[in-house]
Amino acid sequence: MVLKGVPVVDVGTDHAYLPAYLIINGTVPSASAGDIGIKPLKNAAQTLARYGIEDKVRLSVSDGLKNIDIPSKANITVCGMGGTLISQILNDSRDRISRSGIRLILQPMTRSEDVRAWLCENSFGIISEACVRDSGRVYCCIAAEYCGKTHGNSPGFYRFGLINGDSEEERIYINAQIKRVRTRYNAIADSDIRREEISMLESVISYYESRYGK
Repeated sequence: MVLKGVPVVDVGTDHAYLPAYLIINGTVPSASAGDIGIKPLKNAAQTLARYGIEDKVRLSVSDGLKNIDIPSKANITVCGMGGTLISQILNDSRDRISRSGIRLILQPMTRSEDVRAWLCENSFGIISEACVRDSGRVYCCIAAEYCGKTHGNSPGFYRFGLINGDSEEERIYINAQIKRVRTRYNAIADSDIRREEISMLESVISYYESRYGK
């Protein structure tokens, strides 16, 4: 999903494994990597020194993107966090990333629906999604670019995005999403004060059945 030849800005870089990998493999020429704590950046510096690429990565203590310079063209990667936190990080720097030349690559650990909703409601178009498996767990990755116009979507789309179920990993992701929805729905179906949420969940279930035929 990363645009080749375009610098990467890695948020929450920890050991800087992602920017190091992209540079070593010739995918990107340089990187900026930020983390909210000093200790992770010390780990990151060790990684860069190990591979002799200290001159190609700028490290910054930063809460999200706040203290990181963003090139005119950039891949911005925000991975390994909850979807609500990812959405907040993007929102905090919305004015700086809402322009052409920026590609977002996002990997929410939870609540991917929050990420899709933020993107659609803040003028970003989702251009691709993929599910991958690592150490027995399935993760969803989302790539998006600024399109200049908001385009609200259905609660069902926010839950499943562009995932079609073409691979085993995608089917696992889809099944996990609908299980969450049905579990929540069954827990509140008889509540008189949760009618709005119940209606939303019914909409998601209907979307799922219509799209995936189950």
